[in-house]
Amino acid sequence: MTEQEAIAQLGLTARTLRNYRRKGRLAYREVKGKTRPVIEYDTADIDRLKAELDRQRQQSKKPEPVAPVLPRLTFGLPPAEYAELAQAAEKVGMTPGEYARRIARESMESHYLAEAKDLRAELAAAKAEMRRMREEFASAIEVVLCRVGLSPDAAATWVTQNLR
Repeated sequence: MTEQEAIAQLGLTARTLRNYRRKGRLAYREVKGKTRPVIEYDTADIDRLKAELDRQRQQSKKPEPVAPVLPRLTFGLPPAEYAELAQAAEKVGMTPGEYARRIARESMESHYLAEAKDLRAELAAAKAEMRRMREEFASAIEVVLCRVGLSPDAAATWVTQNLR
C-alpha cells in the first residue's frame, strides 16, 4: 500500500504517518521508484494501526452532553380556584398548565422590568454624581496649578484641555 493510500485509510496527515513510522509503530519498506525510493506498507500493518487508533479515539471520546433536566414546579389549587384557572385558560385557548406557566412568566417579567427601571434610575444618579465630582476635581486642579505658579489663564487652559 502506498503512503497516500495509507494516509487516506488511517485518516492521518503525512507528518503523523511519518512520526508513527519513525517511532516504530508502523512497519514499512522502501522499494525502488523511478527517481527515488518509495515507501510502502503492508495492508495488515495498516489494518492493525487503524484498529489501535480507533480504540484510542473511542476511549478518548467525550460523552455526549445530556440535556439538562429542568426543575419542575408544581402546586395544588383548591377546586374552585382550579376551575377559575381552567375557565380563564379556555378563553385564551390554553390548557390550565400552560396558562399557569404564562401567568408565572409574566409575573416574573414584570418584576424584572421594575427592577431594571430602578437600576436605570440608580445608574443615571451615579452618572450625575460622577459629572459633579469630575467638575469639582477639575476646579481643584485649577487651584493647585495657580498655587504652584501658573497664571489663572494658563491653569484654566490646561484643565480645559486635559480634564474637561
